[in-house]
Amino acid sequence: MNRDNIRGLGKQIKGHAKGMAGRMAGDDSLRAEGAADRVAGRVQEGWGNLKKEVRDTAAEIRQNVNEASHRDLD
Repeated sequence: MNRDNIRGLGKQIKGHAKGMAGRMAGDDSLRAEGAADRVAGRVQEGWGNLKKEVRDTAAEIRQNVNEASHRDLD
């Protein structure tokens, strides 16, 4: 997990709480804010997942290049 994953999850939790408070109070704008926070949290969490995948793929490519260069030297 990285910073974006954690912040995204936090936004989703905050959005869920806002949405529930809005439902309980009958406040449609608070419900809408909660929904927007949940969406923003999902997007940020997805961004964090994408960054992790890119880092992992880059590390795998570097490892494969290093292994290939060592085979060439032998």
